[in-house]
Amino acid sequence: MAHGSCLRAVVAASALILGCHALDNGVGLVPPLGWRSYNAFGGTPTQAEMLSAMDVMVDRSRSVDGKPTSLLDLGYNHVGLDGGWNYCFPGNKTFHWKSNGRPVWDHVAFPTPQTMVDKAHTLGLLAGVRAPAASIQHLTHLLSRLSPLTTHYTYILF
Repeated sequence: MAHGSCLRAVVAASALILGCHALDNGVGLVPPLGWRSYNAFGGTPTQAEMLSAMDVMVDRSRSVDGKPTSLLDLGYNHVGLDGGWNYCFPGNKTFHWKSNGRPVWDHVAFPTPQTMVDKAHTLGLLAGVRAPAASIQHLTHLLSRLSPLTTHYTYILF
């Protein structure tokens, strides 16, 4: 038996002998299902594109087993804005903070971020934005009237 195979057998046997412990609370049975902006738009999405993507997620022009079905109907309820929401200063093309430490939204590409969150909620979707971990407190302050708020690593769900 090769060394790697032997090691895997020992690990598997140990797991059986020692048993496994886990919470049985229904969380994490499936991965979060949804759509993220980066694969479609890279780092240059716009508010109009995000609003359009939300419409696509609830569109029932396709059918499953003969029944009009949307991605939302199939459990895909997250719509996420990855990079590109923040203003990138032309001088050094990096993520910047204002002097008060809050993120700087790109108000040209995203004139009214709240509109996106409101539309997502109206459609039954959960809206989120990806941000550096250090900006979570400031970003939640910027969009403080949104709820419920859940943090997952550096992804903020509104």
